[in-house]
Amino acid sequence: MVKRRLSTARIAIVALAVAAAVAAGCGGGGGGSTSAPGPGPQPSVSAVPAVQIVLFAKFVGKINDPTFGTVQGFTQQAYSQVLGLTPGQQIMLTNGDSVTHTFNVYSAYPTPPPPNGTLDTTPSGTTTLDAGFRSGPILPGASVGPLTVTNTLGNLYIACAFHFGSNGMQDGVVVSVNATPGPQASAPAGGGSPPPCKGPYC
Repeated sequence: MVKRRLSTARIAIVALAVAAAVAAGCGGGGGGSTSAPGPGPQPSVSAVPAVQIVLFAKFVGKINDPTFGTVQGFTQQAYSQVLGLTPGQQIMLTNGDSVTHTFNVYSAYPTPPPPNGTLDTTPSGTTTLDAGFRSGPILPGASVGPLTVTNTLGNLYIACAFHFGSNGMQDGVVVSVNATPGPQASAPAGGGSPPPCKGPYC
């Protein structure tokens, strides 16, 4: 796992529409909400920031990052960006799209990318966002969480099981103290067609 420090001059990019919360992987059928176990009172779901997931670059744009490559579909703001999360932070994954997604987390992108999205679509059954976490299918408009960000500092790689191979729906997360999300993609130009979605969940 590559470790990387964030600075105001160079902020890592973590992608796919994280609009004030960490949202959603790729997939079909299922979804819902889970609660993170732990002592003490848990924050209300509405108070937990979310990462939003939106597939098509037409809506959220895409941006190239030297560490994570082309990232698109995940964001903590409005447009695709590398995510910046703090160890122990709680987040929600929210699917802001009209198709089902998953949020699969790896220590590196799977290689080669599977054709037509053949990554594991089953949920990992865990509530810690770390390598090996899988949300399972998140239906349009649904959320998963709250999840607790790992205490291990460094980089994580995100892919949607349904759209990674077919549409390059991928992103990165920098886990660091006082982490902030990376620069956002430029607002997509008006018009144009979204990339073709090739799979059973389009």
